[in-house]
Amino acid sequence: MSYEFHTEEYKGCTIRIEQDEHREDPRTDYDHLSTMIPWDNEHPHKDMTDYDREEFIRSLAASQLEVREKLIGKEYSRFDDTDEDDPDFMPPPDPDDLIEMACFDNVILPYNYYSGSQGGVREGDWERCTGYIYIPMNVARDNWSGTDVEIRAAAEACLRAELTELDNWVNGNVAGWIAEDPDGEQIASCWGYYPDEYPKEWDDPIQCARDAIDHWATEQHELAIQQCMNI
Repeated sequence: MSYEFHTEEYKGCTIRIEQDEHREDPRTDYDHLSTMIPWDNEHPHKDMTDYDREEFIRSLAASQLEVREKLIGKEYSRFDDTDEDDPDFMPPPDPDDLIEMACFDNVILPYNYYSGSQGGVREGDWERCTGYIYIPMNVARDNWSGTDVEIRAAAEACLRAELTELDNWVNGNVAGWIAEDPDGEQIASCWGYYPDEYPKEWDDPIQCARDAIDHWATEQHELAIQQCMNI
């Protein structure tokens, strides 16, 4: 039996908010602005990438690497032991510098996936994260208006909302509503709702269930009137 998040009586009927045991995976079944790149072998979406972590960040920093190479007149070496006086190459950027360049053209958040009973998905830090979630700035500009600072803030809020969505999915915080008449017969139901507020506020599905009961009650009233007129 599904876990019951909420139950209430409404106009003589019953509303149940129950866990959706067959919830769809939001990262594979829904569209998102972001791309999620996990590194942890236990992550449920590990098969989404074969990237090496450093190579991934380097790929996002590619345009800025090229700009710097043109300005300096040298290419970045791929080898850490390159001498600073090498006439052909300069030492590769350090990890922090590479991340800074990657963030110039992208909005990126590091995150951690935790397995187990207390698992979930949380925003992490750059050094110990188990993955990255990002939106290219050109995509962000297509979806939000304002200054680049305002657009970045909107994109970051979107990324955090998508991490919260996945965290809810991992932890089973996805629900459906069931409306039952006074005899316990099902009036209507609908599934796939995420909490309105984290971790578990269900105002939207509760209101949908109430609307279904209101509609049902109106139909019952009209049916009763019709039956009286036919007597």
